[in-house]
Amino acid sequence: MEKARKKNAPVLLLGRDFQVECNDDIVVTINKRLFHFKLRPQAEAYDIALALITFATLKFDISVSDIEETINNTIIPARYQIVQKKPLIMVDGAHNIQAVHELISYVRKISQGRIYILLGMMKDKDIAKVVKLFDPKEKITFTRISYPRAATKSDIEEDLNCHINFIDDYRLAYDILKNKLTQDDILVVTGSFYLAGAILNYIHGDRHEDEFK
Repeated sequence: MEKARKKNAPVLLLGRDFQVECNDDIVVTINKRLFHFKLRPQAEAYDIALALITFATLKFDISVSDIEETINNTIIPARYQIVQKKPLIMVDGAHNIQAVHELISYVRKISQGRIYILLGMMKDKDIAKVVKLFDPKEKITFTRISYPRAATKSDIEEDLNCHINFIDDYRLAYDILKNKLTQDDILVVTGSFYLAGAILNYIHGDRHEDEFK
């Protein structure tokens, strides 16, 4: 604020000059104009809003429909990425408390059945705090990829101080959970971008892990 005052620059504030709502989709309001976007992580919703308020301030002549189409067609792999519908399978690289909290909050909002979690994290992350974000009825299966930093079964059990459901082969873990799903269930693969990338490679037919070694 002080820097803006010294430069005699306008200050635009979220909640006063523009608004962001995240429900079934993202709605950004600027000067009574509404922009609608597919749901993304909350942090990305704020990034979109900041870009839009910048465009509005600089008076770029771009239509609402062009902006919506461009952003909605921009995909970041492993961010709320849906790889199957009915039953829903989502892959997301969330690996910290905030990102996992936002992810599971969204999944709970859209869930009509059981929620299965395939979780693989790096050993230097706060696994215990992340696990506490999940409800006991959300069925967690732990796994790992062949990567030195990936948390092993013993790493996780030591961190959580309890026994866990662990399947060492992430491909087998994914297949087992996928086969358990009924029409309204959701499977979420998360915990690291390494696991997310490995699962996406597996789904798309690249079954090699050489890039992780």
